[in-house]
Amino acid sequence: MSDEQVGVEAGEAASAEAANVAGCRAELSPRIGRFAPTPSGRLHVGNVYAMLATWLSVHASDRDLANRIDRREALNCDIDKKGENGRQDKSCHSDSSSGAARSRGKVLLRIEDVDASRAVKDADKWIMDDLHWLGLDWDGEPVYQSQRADIYDDALRLLKSNSLSDVEFAGQSRKGGTSDGKAFNDKACAGETPRRSDGDALPADFPLVYPCFCSRSDIHAAAAPQEGDGFLLYPGTCRKLLAGHPDEVRSRLDAGRRHSLRLAVPQECPGERTVVFDDLVFGEQRFDLPSQVGDMVIRRSDGIFSYQLAVVVDDWLTGVNDIVRGRDLLRSTAMQIWIRHVLAASGFETRYGLVPKTIGAANGLMACGVSCADAVGVPVLDSASLPPAMQGTQLYPTYAHLPLLDDSEGVRLAKRKGSLDIGTLRDAGASPEQVVGYCAWLLGIRPPGGVHMSNTIGPVPMSAQEALQFFVWDGVRADRSDRILPLGWSDDLTRMKTNV
Repeated sequence: MSDEQVGVEAGEAASAEAANVAGCRAELSPRIGRFAPTPSGRLHVGNVYAMLATWLSVHASDRDLANRIDRREALNCDIDKKGENGRQDKSCHSDSSSGAARSRGKVLLRIEDVDASRAVKDADKWIMDDLHWLGLDWDGEPVYQSQRADIYDDALRLLKSNSLSDVEFAGQSRKGGTSDGKAFNDKACAGETPRRSDGDALPADFPLVYPCFCSRSDIHAAAAPQEGDGFLLYPGTCRKLLAGHPDEVRSRLDAGRRHSLRLAVPQECPGERTVVFDDLVFGEQRFDLPSQVGDMVIRRSDGIFSYQLAVVVDDWLTGVNDIVRGRDLLRSTAMQIWIRHVLAASGFETRYGLVPKTIGAANGLMACGVSCADAVGVPVLDSASLPPAMQGTQLYPTYAHLPLLDDSEGVRLAKRKGSLDIGTLRDAGASPEQVVGYCAWLLGIRPPGGVHMSNTIGPVPMSAQEALQFFVWDGVRADRSDRILPLGWSDDLTRMKTNV
């Protein structure tokens, strides 16, 4: 082959590669995360730990994508030079920073005040002030759940329009919660009669949403807590009542009996009903819906919409595709995947215009080639794996659940328990860099040369932007155990120095 032919082929390869990079830039869906505090008090260090992880997760994708595009364009330019006998092609002058800017990730702020009884006056203002002080910026105006009851009510109406059998048999795959049209366990149960956990068949038209008259004490008396997290599995009392004695249910409703509304989950059929998703920290997670999750409350007896329903609706409508939170919410993720699935089957995405024109994936990427996915370390969805009804959708986010933050006695930090808050730390003279640096250390960030005041490797002050230089999820995965704050940790934090 002549030098000229080699040059032409190299030039063609470079052009194709450049087109792929350009396509990735144009089709990449930005990472969108969210801060979602409950305004029940001042932020504490555990909240900051989770919020910093959210901020880093979103912006690390920006960083990694920009670096990957820079490397590819440098390679393309080098190939162009060789292919065109030393002449530099105009594509070598492309501005990779502009491509990264077009796909810049966002962090949204949502004030989760759907339960007004838990809200503390001005707590939302304290939270925003602390976030500004810490340098954890967000995009756009805050969203208040208390102002979105009409949207949650609309979602509930859509769910009420279906029976359990209408939505039961289309599920999600093992990767990232992406719909592939199979049953949740990859075993089709179509045509099987849904069954209760006691083995009795449910009516074919058993509603997806049904009234529950049980009090909390009734459920505590009838259910045993699941291991570890104290979760109470609903024993199905009112599901059985409706299936066997629908007239009694109607009589109670006519009499105005106070009741919550529950969302039914698939019952037993050949094979298990298992939600499977990949977590960035804890790996593959499996939750069997009837035996580990159960029928869940989506509207309480006092008329307040549940956290689970509100969160799914808000994340979906605001485009959130990167969710970071504590490991205690792993089971909640299984609940939310089911809620998201049945909302999709009920027409929620069509009603709110949530179907983009290009093929989307649970990881937030458009189908633009494996090399583009490599830039952020997640697979691109092959649109052929989606059934026609689901093509073009972006159903599920990626999830990362963090080890919890406990005090020296092993009790989880919480506002309601009076955990040391950011206001107290600020009054004690702590700097934003000290608080961020301590939380970064808890996330496994180990900058070179960092020395603790005790001359051992430990946390060092840094800004969020500085922490971003060193953040990788491997640092969190390296230690999945809950973090224990030693006695005197707050004094250590305020004395923290870069060097001794």
